[in-house]
Amino acid sequence: MRRRTVAALLAVTASLLAGCTSGGPTLGGSAEHDAIFSREQTPKDRLPDDVMPLWDASTSRYVGEDSGGDHYWAAQDGARHVCIVARAADSVASYTASCGGGSISLTIGNVKVEFASAPQDLTAENAELIGDTLLVRRP
Repeated sequence: MRRRTVAALLAVTASLLAGCTSGGPTLGGSAEHDAIFSREQTPKDRLPDDVMPLWDASTSRYVGEDSGGDHYWAAQDGARHVCIVARAADSVASYTASCGGGSISLTIGNVKVEFASAPQDLTAENAELIGDTLLVRRP
C-alpha cells in the first residue's frame, strides 16, 4: 500500500509541477470558480488523504465523472491557484493535475480537460460538460 501511495504522490507532484505557472486564477477569479468553491464541502468532495497534502484540503470539490469513467475535482493549491485534478478510470491510485495560468487545461493521454468558463480549444459542440464546470473531450 505504501508503494502505491508513494507512486501516486510522485505522479501527482510531477504532473502538478508540469502544469503550474506563476500567477493564474485564484479564488475570486471568475464566477464559475467562485461558485464551485463557495458551496459547502461534502465527504464526496474530498480527495484521498495521500493526495491532499498537495492542495488545501478544505477546497477540493468533486466535479463529476465523464462518459469514459474518469473522475474530476477542482481544488486550490497553497497559493490559492485554481486546479483541475483528475483520476483516470484505469488508474485509481494515480492523479494528474494542472494549476494556474489564465485558462487552465489538462491533457491525460488523448483526453483534454478545460474549465468551461475559460476554454481554449473546447466547446459545448466538441466536448462533454461535466458538472457545469469542466469541458472534457475524449477521442
